[in-house]
Amino acid sequence: EGGGEGARGEPMYWLGMVAREVLDILMKEVLRIGDKFSEKGRRQMKADIGYLANVINALDVDIGNRVPKLLETLTEKSSTKVETDQATGAFAVENDDDGEEEKD
Repeated sequence: EGGGEGARGEPMYWLGMVAREVLDILMKEVLRIGDKFSEKGRRQMKADIGYLANVINALDVDIGNRVPKLLETLTEKSSTKVETDQATGAFAVENDDDGEEEKD
């Protein structure tokens, strides 16, 4: 009805629910696909997850440890590093093979 906490609380609640569900579904699909990712595909997926995580962080939505778990799953058989900026929570994906930051 009026402004205040309730007006912001409900949209943030639903935004959080959607963000967590998106990441949970993504984790299930990554696990389902498993080793079928090429190295290039794995690097791209990690970069895409990093971008998604940065958007979710910018929206100030708590997603727990879903992104680190997802990135760890993709990193197990990869030469790609994932770094997190501790101050902002932003993710950067870097490929050890050529030393260039992953883009696209």
